[in-house]
This record gives sequence, C-alpha cells and structure tokens, in this order.
Amino acid sequence: MSGSKYEKLPTSGSYSNSYGDTLSSFSQSSGDDSLLKEADAILHGDRKIHWNSLPNAIVSKAEASQLSELVNADHPHIQDTMIRQNGVKFVEIFLKMLKMRDEKHLKHFLALMHDFIEGDKSRIRYFLEYMNQEDSVDPTLPLANLLNVKSPFVQFMAALLIGRFTMLAHYQMPDSNKDIFLQWVTQQFRMQSSEYLTSCAVALQYLLRTDTYRLYYVKKFSIKPIMDLLVTKKGLQLEYNLLFSLWLLSFNSSVCIKLTDKEHQVIPVLANILKHSTKQKIIRLIVATYRNLLSKPDSIAEQQKNAVMLIQKKVHLQISVLKDQDLEDDELTEDTEFVYNQLETTLQDISTFDEYVSEVRSGTLEWSPVHRSEKFWRECAPKLNENRFEIIYLLINYLQESRDPQMLAIAAHDLGQYVRYYPRGKAILDREGAKELIMRLMHHDDPSLRMEALLSIQKMMVHNWEYLGKQTEAAAK
Repeated sequence: MSGSKYEKLPTSGSYSNSYGDTLSSFSQSSGDDSLLKEADAILHGDRKIHWNSLPNAIVSKAEASQLSELVNADHPHIQDTMIRQNGVKFVEIFLKMLKMRDEKHLKHFLALMHDFIEGDKSRIRYFLEYMNQEDSVDPTLPLANLLNVKSPFVQFMAALLIGRFTMLAHYQMPDSNKDIFLQWVTQQFRMQSSEYLTSCAVALQYLLRTDTYRLYYVKKFSIKPIMDLLVTKKGLQLEYNLLFSLWLLSFNSSVCIKLTDKEHQVIPVLANILKHSTKQKIIRLIVATYRNLLSKPDSIAEQQKNAVMLIQKKVHLQISVLKDQDLEDDELTEDTEFVYNQLETTLQDISTFDEYVSEVRSGTLEWSPVHRSEKFWRECAPKLNENRFEIIYLLINYLQESRDPQMLAIAAHDLGQYVRYYPRGKAILDREGAKELIMRLMHHDDPSLRMEALLSIQKMMVHNWEYLGKQTEAAAK
C-alpha cells in the first residue's frame, strides 16, 4: 500500500511522548522479521481475497468494493489519494473486517491494516477521527478479542497493532483492554515457545513508551517473565527487545524500585549480559538503564542503594573498561561517563558493611572477601542487629528456601560468625530455629556445605574462642 513497507522508527533524533519523556535514539523495529515476512507473503501471495464473497452481515458490497479498489490501485500515489479522501471510512471497514472468524480473511485484513499504518504513520489520525464519531468502536477492542484465537499469526499481529496504535495515537486503552493485552503478553513470555516472540516484546515496548502504561504494567503484572526470558538467551534480537522494555521501565522512579528488588534481580542479570556481550546495541541499552537506575529514583537513598548493588556486582570494573575504549557512539560515551562518575563517588563513600548489606539484600551470596574477614566480623557483627535484625532474618530465610549449596554455605557461615563475635545474638538464632536449620545441612550431599554447617554449629556452641583457637592450632600440627 506504500513504497516503504515495514519502516523502522528513526535511528537518529529523539522521540518525545505526550507524558514528557524524551527517549533517545535507540532503533526499534516495527515487529518480528518472521511475522512481517509472513504478512508480506499474505498480501502479495497467490491466495487473493474474493471481495465479492465477503459476508454482507459484516461489510456491505459497496464497502468491499471500496477496499478492493484501494488494494488493487496501480500506484501508491493513487492509494495515498484514496486514503486522504476516505481514510476514516477505511478505518471503519478494517474494524468491521476483524469480526470475521475465517482465518484466511483475518490474516489478510490484519496484514492490510498493518500495511495501512506503516505505509504512512500520520494515517493514525484517521483512527482518532473515526473514534470521535457516534457509535464508533475502540480499535483496541476487536484486536484484543483476537488474542484468544488459535492462529499464532492472528494473535501476534493483533498484539503488534494494539501496541503500534496506542503508541502512535498516544492512546490510553480502557483498563479491561489493557488487562487482556498485558495478560496475553505475560503468558507468551512465560511459555517462551512462539516463533513470533520478538513481536510480542516489540508490542510491549510500544506501550511502555508511555509512563502510565509502565506504572500499570508493574502494578498489575510481573516483570519476572521478562527476566526469566532474558536468562534463557533465545536470540540477540529478542534479547535486545527485552532490554529495550527494561530501559523504558527504568524511566519511572517507582518502577526503578521494583526493578531492583529481590524478586526481579535486574542488576545481576544485566551485569551478566554486559560481561559477555560484544554487541554495541546491547551494551548501550544496559548502560543507559544503569544511568536511569542511578538518576531516576526520587530518593537519594534509593539511588545510593542501586549504586552499591552495581558495585557489589563489579559493574564499576566493567564500566571502567568501557570508559577506556574509543566509543563511536556519543550517547553511549555520555552514559558511560555518568555511570562511571556516580560509581566512583559511591566507592569513596561506601563502607565494607554497606557492600555486605547490599549483597545479602540482593538474594545472591558469593564468597567475596568480606565473608572471610575476621576484622569485618569483629567490627560489624553487632550491626547485623540494625533495622530490626533485617540481615539476620534474610540469612535465616535463605537457609529455609534456597537450594543452592553455595548460598546455604555462606548463610550458615555468616550466622556462625555473627554469634561468634556477638554471643548475645544466640538468643534470636535460637528463637528463629536457625541452629536446627544449619544442623540439617550437616547431612547435605555437598562436602563444602557440610563443613560450613559443622563449623557454624561449633561457633554457636563454644564460648571460649581463645581456647578453641589453641586447640585448632594444636590439631593442625
């Protein structure tokens, strides 16, 4: 329907939406290549639509003829003229067509509707003019109803059109349609099985360019399927699109708090991807997301917490290496400088105890030097009582819920060190059943875990540490 089918958003310049965000120039495709190739094959393949055979109950003969003339016009300029003259009517016909249940017809009309929008994005105004008419239909409703049909192409193209329309029109869907769409997206991410999964991610990106959709998505649906899908590494383009969604989410202060909580673990996942990625488009999205995590939260304390988490995951070392490279991308250079300076400032102020607390709160324990440092435990064991024993309860919770031998070993070790240097802490450990949990680990299959559990129990039971130290030295000789 146009000489420039399936265009991409500009790769230079900025995009500003109606909610005040200015989003920098990351390129964003209008869908999954496999989905768009199939759409192109449907429109230009041998299987044509017999316009006169369309059911009169849905479209009149005159409407079918009008659409047929548009599709079969000899030149794009003729099509453009017809659309300028009757754009609102064509939108009305498209939406009527979506009531059909014949799969062949639905595929064709969805591909046609996508081509109509992508041929000239300003045509979105015809949808808005149509919606101002009496007895008009919200365009997202018939599209949302197609998300439960059997055909994967119909589902994913309908989702792509919902996202595209809401972005270009700056349109707020009714909550009922939002729920249908976002529930479907979440389900697709969880199943991880469709060949069109990238289009699903793109459709979500379109919505997340508007701040109200970010808040709605995070409040009612889980980000965790995105994180789980990122870990599976199902392809570079899908990874890019999922990271794009996380970057968009990170523009909202409230959402930033959700991204970095224990359930979603955004920082460890991004740090791992950055560690292994050589693709600049992936690197620049991750660094831009880091920048948002360090600047978008309203609370200085929250920004500082994120900085400590980034340092704990050795991100400052990754950024330092990146900073020394000759980067051709100005935005990546600017973001890298910002993140580097923020983390360097935090490194000067951060205490070892802050790093330790950040690690425990992150839900991922590693044998970093602090766990083995006698100086740390001598000075900081009583600090574990702060915030109503928050760190103690987290370590006990890991003993109850974790299945990872290293996590269990470190939690057992740290609780042993805590009571060694703060003997009064035995009371809370006894009250919460920590000793019993650690004793069970003495029968674990992992020999290192068994040893840490044994040592921890010994620390909980022995009071004269000077005597124990002498006995240990004697035994070693």
